[in-house]
Amino acid sequence: MVSAFTKIKRLELLKRLFSKHYIVITPEVYEELTISLEYGYTFPLDIFRYFEVLPPLEEEREEYQKLLRKKDNTTIKDVEMVF
Repeated sequence: MVSAFTKIKRLELLKRLFSKHYIVITPEVYEELTISLEYGYTFPLDIFRYFEVLPPLEEEREEYQKLLRKKDNTTIKDVEMVF
């Protein structure tokens, strides 16, 4: 979702929409965005300026592992939306 707002140069709308919340990106999302940089896209730089990279707590990682065991078709992106 953050990539879409960045590509249309309206990242501030996302921040306003979630103004009562602290928005971060996970290291996995960061890594995914750096791949875009390797292909010459610069939009991830705007995301990196707006949002801090914050790794999940151990408790969150454990919950993630439980969710993976529960659903065979759950992806990391689906779970990251929960956190």
